[in-house]
Amino acid sequence: LWPGVGVTVIGPDEREYDFYANREVIVAQGVYESAKILMLSGIGIKSDREALSIQCVVDSKHVGQNLQDHPILS
Repeated sequence: LWPGVGVTVIGPDEREYDFYANREVIVAQGVYESAKILMLSGIGIKSDREALSIQCVVDSKHVGQNLQDHPILS
């Protein structure tokens, strides 16, 4: 498990900027990709993480489950 310590972004001037955190980094990718990041980081159903050789940090049956499209979008 590799903890995040910061982030590199590309600004409007197309230059790279590095930002570092003193405590923790929270990454969000929207509705679909946030669950994927959590699961790849070891948060999710323990048996699923272990089957993929990912160390389970938090055993949660809710991460990545019951995701549904809104009827107006499908």
